[in-house]
Amino acid sequence: MLIRYPSWRIRLGMPMAFDPYCIERLPVERYRRFGIACCYRLGCDRKDKRLAKALKKLEQSLGPPPNEKLRRDAYNAAKSTYLAVYASGGVIVDIACTLLCACSGPQVNLIGNFESALEKGELLSRDDIRKIESELFLTVEGG
Repeated sequence: MLIRYPSWRIRLGMPMAFDPYCIERLPVERYRRFGIACCYRLGCDRKDKRLAKALKKLEQSLGPPPNEKLRRDAYNAAKSTYLAVYASGGVIVDIACTLLCACSGPQVNLIGNFESALEKGELLSRDDIRKIESELFLTVEGG
């Protein structure tokens, strides 16, 4: 069994850079919780009624007990919203795609769409975005 020791940065209390590829290694429930946190940070619940409804279904699907039917409903609602807003372009497409990725299994596209939405919508730098991602990830990992 491989034992992982904390890096020297953690032992010294220094912040570590967020690794977007760690998302793919998360268990499905934590991945979805991280995706929900990203969606709330982007304002999915305020930008579009259809996105808000899909986000609510995704939250409810986590349980207890976990409900796969609600997750599929959330995925279908997010996909139809994504297809409806795709032609309009802009930030709303990235926001809808972030929610769509959150409804599916772990994939790094969630991070790419989240970053794109923050870059276009809030004009944040890459460092600021990594800080936001780190805070969201620590919040989800912490419980």
